[in-house]
Amino acid sequence: MSKTFPPDILALFGASDEICLFVWEVAEDWPVRACTSNVQALLGYSKEDFESGAVKFQQVLHPDDAERVSNEILSQLSDISTRSVTHEDYRLITRSGDVIWVADTTLIERHANGQVSQLVGYMQHISARKHLELALLAERRHLQMVLEGTRLGSWDWHPQSGVLTVNSRWLSMYGYDVEPVEVSMRFWESLIHPDDRHEWHQAIQAHLFASVPFYEHVYRMRHARGHYVHTLDRGKVVEWDDNQSPVRMTGTHTDISKQKQAELEAREAVRTRTVFLANMSHEIRTPLHGILGLASVLANTELSAEQRELLHTMQESGAHLLNTLNDAIDISRADQGKLEIKTASHETAALTRHLRSLFVDQARRRGIDFQVATDGSLPTFIEIDKSRFLQIAVNLINNAFKFTKIGYIRVGLSWQQQQLVLQVSDSGVGIEDTERVWHVFEQESEGSLYPKPGGGLGLGIVRSLVQLMGGYATVKSQVGQGSVFKISLPAAAGHAPAPSNHHPIRLPIYRILVIDDNDVNQLILGEMLSKMDQVYVATSSAHMGLQVLQQQDFDVVFMDVHMPEFDGIEATRLIRQQSLHQPFIIGLTANAMPSMRDKGLQAGMNAFLTKPFQLKDIQMALREVEALSIRKNI
Repeated sequence: MSKTFPPDILALFGASDEICLFVWEVAEDWPVRACTSNVQALLGYSKEDFESGAVKFQQVLHPDDAERVSNEILSQLSDISTRSVTHEDYRLITRSGDVIWVADTTLIERHANGQVSQLVGYMQHISARKHLELALLAERRHLQMVLEGTRLGSWDWHPQSGVLTVNSRWLSMYGYDVEPVEVSMRFWESLIHPDDRHEWHQAIQAHLFASVPFYEHVYRMRHARGHYVHTLDRGKVVEWDDNQSPVRMTGTHTDISKQKQAELEAREAVRTRTVFLANMSHEIRTPLHGILGLASVLANTELSAEQRELLHTMQESGAHLLNTLNDAIDISRADQGKLEIKTASHETAALTRHLRSLFVDQARRRGIDFQVATDGSLPTFIEIDKSRFLQIAVNLINNAFKFTKIGYIRVGLSWQQQQLVLQVSDSGVGIEDTERVWHVFEQESEGSLYPKPGGGLGLGIVRSLVQLMGGYATVKSQVGQGSVFKISLPAAAGHAPAPSNHHPIRLPIYRILVIDDNDVNQLILGEMLSKMDQVYVATSSAHMGLQVLQQQDFDVVFMDVHMPEFDGIEATRLIRQQSLHQPFIIGLTANAMPSMRDKGLQAGMNAFLTKPFQLKDIQMALREVEALSIRKNI
């Protein structure tokens, strides 16, 4: 072939800055027989530089690519059927030292006997495209490293064609090797736990066709060894066709089995603690009900001043134990998200008086200067959950009394920026680690100035209640000089309650049946009912109670929940199923857990009292009987 190309070829390539034509001899260093003139725009060397031999093609080949490019040609020359070779992209070095990328297809021209006469190469400048490809490849490699580092399984699904590709981590997560497995959506779906498939399918469809912006679902995938892997599956549609139908969706799988196991263990721990608290509560409340109940009965008898003082101490100690039990139950409720806040309008002066009355006797006996003060900022009425606020305040004040042997305890109430602020200051021993005091069952070490009584429950429930009510708690303390606890709770100004048009209800004399296997409980309840001029019949088992109900009608049944033979829950169900006359049933239990109350109401009980209860609780329960009778007669 002549060193001069046909005019049409010259015109074609001369008009391009991207494509050059080369003719090489098959010899060392690949000497150039001919090339188009636009080579100078590409490499900086002129056509004459190459054709004269001053510059050989081997000189402009990048050293790292030269051997590969040569081998790609030489390996095909002996096969006379081979007419062309498409090279893998390679690099050339320009006259100025820059590196460019080219794509090259080389034609092998042969004589009649098959011997190679020359090589003709069509070379295209592709640096811009190649840089994009390399950047994309680097990004893919980086993503792959991220996936491998985070142990994520990746998937790429084309819903219309059904093509699914996954990475090796996706397969190994479920115990499969790459080679023997043909991955498809059918294979994927076959691994999903049968109980999880429907919700998984709904979640996928919701993202594909229901405009849910992101797909995320947790389900179980069967491992090759037979167990199930808890999987967090996340993905998103990344391509759509002209009809806005999804074409491509990509995502990841994360093995969250350890997290799920931790969740199950945490739930089991909460359940175990709940059962323990329920049993503990029942075992302590039952004798405590006897102590406080009999103390209440004893308080209404003739006593000397000394005996009355001892009785007061007994009642105060019992009330303290009851508060501790209630705090333990509330901590369990808080863990389960079952604590409720019910706000209402309350008079602030009444709250202040109530707080003062709870502790003034204790302060007097111990010689502690105890004061409850308010400032002019407090509105007359305030919207607050009174019982929860008092629970917080009482625990904080109790805490101050625990750690203050001499000196003072100051309680302050103010209203700042729609916040009810409670501050409790003392001159006690102080706290070294102020953060730990909020932790349940944690107190200052035994090496502090004074031994610390109690179980560490009070401040734990304070923090839980404050957080539940949307407030915040702080503590400042100096060892040996005292502590200052400050609680801020959202509280709007309230209003005076509307005057009631209802006159106090004088309770009628009811026909009352008491079913309780405990003689002390029967005695306490009987004394309370007698004070209300009520007449009752008592039985010591559910079986005897049902027999009595078959013989005569009663208006009210006080039903102990825990009894031998069968319990009060089952007895209530039988009464609701068998009795023509349906009495008002009030459940009695020492189990303070909400689940027990729910179980009793579901069985057909009308009301529920938790031991130890007081006379006023019985009165309120019987008022419910009267209110129900009035509603029925309207």
